[in-house]
This record gives sequence, structure tokens and C-alpha cells, in this order.
Amino acid sequence: MKVCHVTSSHNRYDGRIFLKQLTSLAKKYDCYLACSDEGKDEIVNNVKIFSTHKKAKNHFERFFIIPKYLKKICLKVDADIYCFHEAELLNLAYFFKKCGKKVIFDSHEDYEMLFLEREWIPSFFRKILLKIYIQKEKKILPKLDYIICAAGQIRDKLIPYNKKTLVIENFPILNSNIKKVKHDKKVICFAGGIDKTWNHDKVIEAISSIKNIRYDIAGNYSLSYYESLKNINGFKKTNFLGKLKFEEVIKLYQKSDIGIALCSYRPNMNFKKGSLGNTKIFEYMMNELPVIFTDFEVFTKINAKKQFGISVNPYDINEIRNAIIYLIKNPKEALKMAKNGRELIEKKYNWNILEKKLYNLYSDLEKI
Repeated sequence: MKVCHVTSSHNRYDGRIFLKQLTSLAKKYDCYLACSDEGKDEIVNNVKIFSTHKKAKNHFERFFIIPKYLKKICLKVDADIYCFHEAELLNLAYFFKKCGKKVIFDSHEDYEMLFLEREWIPSFFRKILLKIYIQKEKKILPKLDYIICAAGQIRDKLIPYNKKTLVIENFPILNSNIKKVKHDKKVICFAGGIDKTWNHDKVIEAISSIKNIRYDIAGNYSLSYYESLKNINGFKKTNFLGKLKFEEVIKLYQKSDIGIALCSYRPNMNFKKGSLGNTKIFEYMMNELPVIFTDFEVFTKINAKKQFGISVNPYDINEIRNAIIYLIKNPKEALKMAKNGRELIEKKYNWNILEKKLYNLYSDLEKI
């Protein structure tokens, strides 16, 4: 069986698409990845990666030009099963279904809610586009063979369109060796999207009055956002590391004392209810870091059963500061939380468990 995953905007080595799904599937199937970047074609982890050799320069190219290039790659591969990973690829998914292929749509996000967060779209136009997209979902999703969702609340929205809607979360791949590096200062860390969504300004303000501490931040960031943080008290205690490779991110966790995950109450996060699709928290837990996280209901419930960190209002600077100080002054309690988090990952929240669900899905498609 030939399996081809298709992405218009994700990195070719994306954790969910490449490191988890395709790397697992390549153990059993002939696997391909069609991606859109300027990199060379290659074979990694037994996955054949074909690129458009063109990266979208703007939103227009991403939505209207890149899918045409990806279509050419998909036709060349001529796979038995296609899996599409972005909302703008629904038309392409529909095309290959009409060609008689088996087609999966992987909804990483609550795309309906994402429309409400797109600041580059004029506010009056967002609701119009949302209605258009919902109509597209209603037309196309029922005709596909499977829908995969990264979280339960996404499934609840999409299952009325297609009963074969399955949750496969984005839990981390288990790593075996947890090595901690000693250092003079207390280090709190963040790796991911560096923008206002993650309330970095609140964290920087919170550490301004805490002695002997550093905030290490890894990821891409815009110059305008960086400039907006420079005048905040505590900025001198902040270390911007830029985009790091996966191995470097692990090293960052090894030399850190606390993981920070203060996502805003976004529509895509189901507002204050939260979503298990917020994988950053699980990454910290796997690497034995106590976590200071947004008081989303879904994570607060897990924390109440086995405490892996401290939940706070992501906009409350005093709550954030007090949580950091508590973990610094109570190292034994912090270590216990770190061990609890790792235990939760090993027993319940890891990709090894989800891999079996993925195999069952593809085994079912083979029988169709």
C-alpha cells in the first residue's frame, strides 16, 4: 500500500505529520510526504519526501497556488491512501476521492474557530469566510473515508459530518534518557510560537522582581513583537534563542527548571475549557519539568488527580510570579511534580499508545 501525506504549510519534519504518523506508518507501508518548501527531495526514516521547491510568500499563494503544485506531486506518487493536513487542501482531498482514492483529512486545529483568530483577515470578513468554510466542510467531509482530529472538541464538531471521525491526539514520543544539567541561575523556559498568544509579556514582567532567574525562549518571532517586549521590566533576564532543532530543544529542557505554557483563552483552545491539543504541556512533562500552565479546565482536572505543576490565570502577573517563586523555594515539591508529569506521560499520554490507533485505522482502510 502506498501512503502519501500532504501539507501546504507544515515543516517537512513536523512532529505530528512526519515524526509520528509517517515514521510509524513507514514500518508497514510505502510512505511519501508531499510538502511545500525550498528543500531538496530526500528519503528520511524510510519516508520519501517530495517538495514543491516553492514556499508560499503570502496567504494568497498558500491558499491558491501551492495546492496546484502539491496536486502534481500527488498525481506522480499515485498513492492508494492520501492524508491531507490543512483546511485549504479540502478541495484537493475531494479531487482525489473522486479519483477513487482512499482519503483522510487530519484536522490538527479547530479550523472553524481559527477563522475568528486570523487578524490578517478584516473582522467583518471573517464571519463570511467562516460560513463559506463550514459549507465546504459539510460538502466534502462526509465523502471522505476518515477524519482524524487532534482533540475531542474537534471531533464533536466534525462527527455529524462523518461518523468515521477518530481522535488521535498529538502526545509526545517517549524519550528514554532524562539528563539534567546543573547551572547557577534558575531557568524557566518556553519553546514554540513566540507571539502574544503565549503571554510572554506577562512572564517577563513577572520575573522582573525575582532574583537569579532567566527566561529562555526558543522559536521564531517577529521583530515588531520583539521590540514590543524590550521596554518591559524583566526583559534583561530574557534570553531569545531563535529557532532550535529538535535535539537543541531537548537540551534546553535539560538545563531548565520550569516549563512555561501560558496560552491565552483562544477560540481554538475552546476558550477556558482548553484542549489536549496543547502539546507543549506534555513536552515539559515528558522531560521532567514542573509546569506553570494556563488554568484550562481539561488540564486542571488532570493536575487535580496527579499534580504535575501549577495552573494560573495567564493574564495575572501576580499569579504567575507567585507560582514561579513557589517552585523555586520548594525544590522537593517541584521535583515531585516533575516526576508525576513523567509518570503520566509514560502511562497515558504518549505516542506509543496512539500508534496502535493509527495502525487500526489504516488496517481498516486496507479492507475497504
